Order: sequence, then C-alpha cells, then structure tokens
Amino acid sequence: MRLNRGLSCLLFLGVLAFSGCSDDKWEGLKVFDGTFFEIGSEGEQLRIPIRSSSEWVVTGNWGKWCEIRQESGEKVDTLVLDVGVNIARQERGMSLELSNREETLEIELRQAAATEEYEYVLPVIFHVLYRVPEDDVPVGYLSSCLERVNELYRDGPVDMNLKFVLATHDPNGQLLEEPGVRREFREGLPMDMFDFVGNKFGDCAWIWDPKEYINVVIFDSKSILSGCAHFPYLPECVVLPGVLFSDWYADHLPDAHVHCVAWNRSHMFSRYELLGVIFDYDVFTLAHEMGHYLGLLHPFVDGKGILGIIVMTRRIIV
Repeated sequence: MRLNRGLSCLLFLGVLAFSGCSDDKWEGLKVFDGTFFEIGSEGEQLRIPIRSSSEWVVTGNWGKWCEIRQESGEKVDTLVLDVGVNIARQERGMSLELSNREETLEIELRQAAATEEYEYVLPVIFHVLYRVPEDDVPVGYLSSCLERVNELYRDGPVDMNLKFVLATHDPNGQLLEEPGVRREFREGLPMDMFDFVGNKFGDCAWIWDPKEYINVVIFDSKSILSGCAHFPYLPECVVLPGVLFSDWYADHLPDAHVHCVAWNRSHMFSRYELLGVIFDYDVFTLAHEMGHYLGLLHPFVDGKGILGIIVMTRRIIV
C-alpha cells in the first residue's frame, strides 16, 4: 500500500515536471478568443490575449477607423483594437496577420453597418480677444447663441444631423475653466478681419487643432462685415459652389491662413429686419459663418439660402 502511494506520488510529480518542461519548450502562436470577431456599428475596444513563444508582429491593411497596438505581458500579450463608430450604411471589415518565427495566424474583423442617421458632435472653442474689460463677452451669451444656432440646423428644411457643443478640454486635455471659451488680452484692436484671417499677425501659431475643434475668434473690427469663415479644402471633383476650380491637395492644413470663423464683436448684440422678418444679428451671423466653415455657400440668408453676395478672398468667404 505504501509502495502504491509512493508510485502515485512519483507519477504525479512526473506529470507536473513533464508539463512544466513542455511549457518551457512550447513553440508557436495562439489567439485565445478565436480569430473571427463581429462588433456593432457603435464601435468598441477589443482586447485579444496572445500567447507567443517569440517576438510577434501584426500586419495588414486597416483604415483610420481602427487603431491597433500591442501590449506586452509577463506570460500573455494583448492585441488591442480600438474600433471607431461606423456611420455608413454598409458593413466594413479587415484582415490582420499575426506572425512570429514559428507560425502565422489570420484574424478577421467585421463591423456592422449603421442602422440610423449619425449625429455629428462638433466641439466649438470661442477665442475672445479683448483690449479693455468692456470688450469681453459673457460665456452665457455665447452658450445661448450656440443653442439657437443648433435649432436652426436642426429645424430647417433639412436636418443636418449635427450638433455644435462647447469644448470641455483644451488641446492638452486640461479641463477648461469656462466650457468653450478662451480669453486673451490683445493690443492693436480693432483690427482688419481679413488681415487677421490672412495670418498677418501670426495667429496660426496658437490656433487650436482644426481637426479637433471649430475655432471661432471674436474681436472688434472696423469692417462693415459681421464675420467671415474659412472654406474647406476640396479637390476639383467635389468642388463647392462659389469656389474657384482647383485640383490642389494638401497633406496638412496650410499655415497661410488662420483656419477659423472670425466674428466681428462690433456687430454683436444687435437685430435687423429683412423681408419683414426680425433677425438676431449675432445668431444669424454665427449660423451663417458656421455654414461656410462646413462648406455651405450662403445658409440662412432668407430662410432659403438664395440671397447674399459672395465676398471672397482666396478661400475666405463672408
């Protein structure tokens, strides 16, 4: 009986030793959660455990809608896929290859198509330039204007499926003391609006990333214009009305102009009448220039967008 128990112990220890030895000598590449993944149109983060006996790499053709990175672990690594929202009415997918010295595996990802219209949320930062305290603009006033602009874009003849919101964080990720507002003392006011947008004063250096924010710069100008905006850059095949034909492509935002909406403070806090309709000049100006910034020719001029005179210098439109 004692012998049998001893043999049992020896056999058990032998299995453990063998298993440990097998783990040490294991060679290969393993994906723990399978190699086919399906996710919804809303997007998500996938964390896929990977076991590899040697250094491994991931290759494939993936678009900007998916960010891929590798995280190393003590025994198991992780392949992280950050999949963005799919706003198209078609599904999309991609294939990835994982490989090490011993093996190659393929991972396939499919993302469902959108089932409803996507609402674009566009962060807005108001840069208020002032020379004396009286030139300042209250954040509550700007917030109210933006809410009414949203009403125009939502309740007009066509719902634009977009919403302007006050930015909450600066480009460094710091929480803003006043949502959507940055204030700066500025000598030399009032200044010419086109000189400012044309970067005569070097303001391209501080403007916030136009790929992350809509920059609205407020300052006093002697111009009769209430505002102007920068048009999007587009190739000739999708030329916008009112824009000169051009087949020029930019791999980065040009620094010859301040990419923004410029809003003349001198014309704020006022109303005017057009075709028997009373307009709040500030709300109309902001909605109008925001439309230019998004590529519309003359939005909200008379409720139909058929009136107005184009005043254009380079790619600046009012």
